[in-house]
Amino acid sequence: MGEYTLLFRCNDRKGVLDEITKFVTEEHNGNFGDVRATPWEGQYAVRAEFESNSTLEQLTSNFDEFVDGTDRWVDISDRNVKKKVAILVSKQMHCLKYLLNSWEEGDLNIDVPLIISNHPDASNIAHRHGINFFYVPASPENRKEAEARILDLVKREDTDLIVTARYMQIITANMLNNFGKPFINVHHGNVAAFPGAKPYHQAYARGVKDLHPTAHYMIEEVDKGPIIMTEEIHVEDTDTVQDYIRKGKQGECIALLRAVDLHANNRIITYNNKTLRFQ
Repeated sequence: MGEYTLLFRCNDRKGVLDEITKFVTEEHNGNFGDVRATPWEGQYAVRAEFESNSTLEQLTSNFDEFVDGTDRWVDISDRNVKKKVAILVSKQMHCLKYLLNSWEEGDLNIDVPLIISNHPDASNIAHRHGINFFYVPASPENRKEAEARILDLVKREDTDLIVTARYMQIITANMLNNFGKPFINVHHGNVAAFPGAKPYHQAYARGVKDLHPTAHYMIEEVDKGPIIMTEEIHVEDTDTVQDYIRKGKQGECIALLRAVDLHANNRIITYNNKTLRFQ
């Protein structure tokens, strides 16, 4: 018997759960596990785990016949099929290492078929974990060619998600649209106040009391996508700039891991540039 997760949202109206119940239990002879539903942002959002002897293709082929609604979105996924995640990284590898350690320990329910970097430094880490590594030099001057190469690599692996784990290159709208699936990025969190280089040095100079590393989905506007996870990191008045950097990096690792974990387990719905997380 297959194990599935349904994510659904549509305009908030009566009868949505009744229609989903009929679809699962009557049409596909299924049994529900965990079910959560809530009004949100003028929508009605549902996450439901269920079992059924129907295939994923059968489930997705006739859902629309049973569940109506405008401004709608639906995703049905097989819980036994792990999402394929490509990781993009530059020279700072703290987030990459943290993700891979969690993945290797079995705490992150994904497959990682490839790591791509615009520097060769991460090759040893990738090979140590048995992951294919691709060095793709990237700069503003060759951005178009580099993105074409990256897209070719990730599409060959039928990648479900790209994670930019401190990948210090702009991801263009063309790349986002051509991939057509989610990107998750992490940044230091104080973007508006401290843009550009050395954000933790800037935060230290201003005497900031808390850091807010943030993981989010990527959209065309840089660092403006739906926020998935923000870590609040307290800094002491006696902390040095190196303490700010160390604590900030730790927060980046945690925020990114939690965001990828939520996405991998089909616990996020997006709408109006916001996320609803079923935790």
